[in-house]
Amino acid sequence: MIHIKVDPCNHVYKLLLAAAFRVCDSFQLILRSDMGATYKKYQTIMNDLEPSFLTKKNQSEWASTMLGGSQTVEVFYYQTDENAWKALTKHSQSLYTWEHPKLPEDLSFFQKDKEWLVTSSHEQWCTISPSTEQERKMITSIPGLLFELE
Repeated sequence: MIHIKVDPCNHVYKLLLAAAFRVCDSFQLILRSDMGATYKKYQTIMNDLEPSFLTKKNQSEWASTMLGGSQTVEVFYYQTDENAWKALTKHSQSLYTWEHPKLPEDLSFFQKDKEWLVTSSHEQWCTISPSTEQERKMITSIPGLLFELE
């Protein structure tokens, strides 16, 4: 497992996203109505991502969080395609800016439904679980990415 130590910004963010898009087939973003997040509030980014949309689920847990009680959030799933790449790089220049109230939360990527890159933006942590040595090398060779190996 790879733990990201410092928020990947600008060029490092784009290189990390490029790696995730190379390996993963989907990603998720969270809308937390319990924190005032609404589809309308994020309409610009949601419209930009619409061509990449796969499904939306109401869930009490997602890649980085498990809520207590009967609370749920809207979890939006998207495919990793060129349209999604453009939207994610247009609306953010940093991994941890995917946080309410500015953007939907906790950008996380999946490789065949398995968590690959998991983010908790408000906690400012990210872990990557490469499934091969080649994937590990791809991530650890990103210039400027500060990480720890577990």
